[in-house]
Amino acid sequence: MADISGDEGPAHRPIHQLETEREALSAQIGKLKARGEDASELIAQSREISQQITRLTRQQDSEEAESPGDAQVKYRTEVLDSAAQVVKLREEWTDLLERSEAQSPFLTWEWMASWYETYENEGAVQCLAVRDADGHLEGIVPLFVSKRRDPHLSRGEVGFASTSTTAWGTDLELIATPQARDAVALATVAYLQQTRREWRRVKLLRMRADSEGVWSLLRAAAGAGLQAGVLPGQNTSVLALSPDTDDVISLIGSSKLRRNCRKALKELHKDHPDHGFAYGPVTDGLEELLRRHVQLNIDRRATVHRGSNFEDAGYTDCFLLAAQRLAQSGSLRIARLTIGARLAASLVCVPRGRTLYLWTSAWDPEFARYAVSHLAFLEAFKGGKAEGARDADFLSDAQNYKSQYTSHVRHRMDVLLAPAAPRLARAAGSGVEGFVDKAIRILRRVDPRENRSGC
Repeated sequence: MADISGDEGPAHRPIHQLETEREALSAQIGKLKARGEDASELIAQSREISQQITRLTRQQDSEEAESPGDAQVKYRTEVLDSAAQVVKLREEWTDLLERSEAQSPFLTWEWMASWYETYENEGAVQCLAVRDADGHLEGIVPLFVSKRRDPHLSRGEVGFASTSTTAWGTDLELIATPQARDAVALATVAYLQQTRREWRRVKLLRMRADSEGVWSLLRAAAGAGLQAGVLPGQNTSVLALSPDTDDVISLIGSSKLRRNCRKALKELHKDHPDHGFAYGPVTDGLEELLRRHVQLNIDRRATVHRGSNFEDAGYTDCFLLAAQRLAQSGSLRIARLTIGARLAASLVCVPRGRTLYLWTSAWDPEFARYAVSHLAFLEAFKGGKAEGARDADFLSDAQNYKSQYTSHVRHRMDVLLAPAAPRLARAAGSGVEGFVDKAIRILRRVDPRENRSGC
């Protein structure tokens, strides 16, 4: 993935970013000239960027001509149309995910296989497996055509698996090795065109805005003449886990929440000396612990007259199956606070790369005065830091309580695709880079540097 941390020279930035900068400079030059002010310095900068764009374009053309390598690799697409076929792909899926740059826990085989098994009858499984000429798996695109009315992925719409029903995934994208990313995007668009009669719209939701796979897909769609729309998606809060401090409370952004946590710890020590904290994988009694977590979540949300997703049987079944599979693969952590023999709070987490994903939390309303939910989060931060995590991703939307921890967010985007009229198709096909630039302008409020792991 391209480094977008910030202090790079023009030679190291992609063409579409340089073109966006040139456009911004042109606007500034126009304003200066309108006021009768000197714009020579900005004009020089604009010319320099134009020259750089020309050099990069020629360089890319030359490299493609001299090194046909990847461009001539033949790929074939398999369509897995049942959950059973996805389940059999476990080892290859896991290996590919490790070779790719995708790291969302909702792209793991453990989650996707569980989701497909749970909701297979609610639509049509269409999981694309892209292989090279030797049969090696180089890409996976877990798609699903919904047959139900749903606020997210409704009847007749195709999207990523786990973007319909209450069992939601996020940070979804193409799973592909870097060298096969463009080929997988082209294969995805080709498949969507071939199956046009089976769907009325494509909705690819909650994709990471800094994912290279997003832009590969947009270029493939525009090049194929599809009509596309890009919308800002729901952002998620991300807390940097600084390795420079052992005091995890100090990592919290809100001074009020920091004070409340310190006070709650003192009162907990005073009133319940038999309490205990734990974080890590759970082997013995995992299913019982997960079911207690589910019930706590339901009970707690009932106190504020809000329903819990766990009241839906399908959601609970999917969660339990995925969590147990993640535990078997060593990819599940649970932070928990016990008071006496009772579970007071629990937080189910999934570490991926340098990020600790905070999946689902629950706590006993009887112990609310001790801020047990926040204390479970602190235990997770402490344990994640010890395992090498650089940040904690709160997943889902940036809710109010999450903003008390941090003001940093990861940006997500939704991509909508539909067939274009012939005239629009010709226009899109002749201006692929311009289309991608337009998508970037739509998301201009997003600072890519905020998206990087570690905030």
